[in-house]
Amino acid sequence: QKLAEVLPENATVCIVMNLLGTNSQINRTAGFEEEIAELRPDIVILDEQTSESKTEKAMNLVEDWIQRFGEDGISAIVSQSQMSTQGIIEALRAHDLVGKVLVASVDCPTPAGGDWLAEGATVVDVFYDYEALVRGVYDTILSYENDGVALPESIAISPLAVTIDNAADFQ
Repeated sequence: QKLAEVLPENATVCIVMNLLGTNSQINRTAGFEEEIAELRPDIVILDEQTSESKTEKAMNLVEDWIQRFGEDGISAIVSQSQMSTQGIIEALRAHDLVGKVLVASVDCPTPAGGDWLAEGATVVDVFYDYEALVRGVYDTILSYENDGVALPESIAISPLAVTIDNAADFQ
């Protein structure tokens, strides 16, 4: 949603995916594609490839995209892992494209996530509160053991969008 708000008309996006076949890769890719198509049908996804959540592979992937699409050819890059984000930012720094190519990240690493937002290297970082997930699992198990409440098929948490406006809350 944040990217949809800040991207210019007819923007282009590349996606750096997690290891292919993992739940995070499948669901994050599908979720982004569906949401951006609904919110901004003018946005074109140029390419999506895996970096296997490795910094060096993400750097190489972004270097390849800059060669293929040109320094003005990519409006934004969506990252599915913090390690990939680190590689994306390093590749953009090497081409003086930090802040020119918008980056959406995930997992809000501390302190780098807040630093990246503050310097404009990322525009949004999706934070999954894994402590909240653990609490939810624990509470569910207790309800099952103490009260006989049926166990759900899955337990989910809602991610939070971290931007420069609320980054200090996550430092």
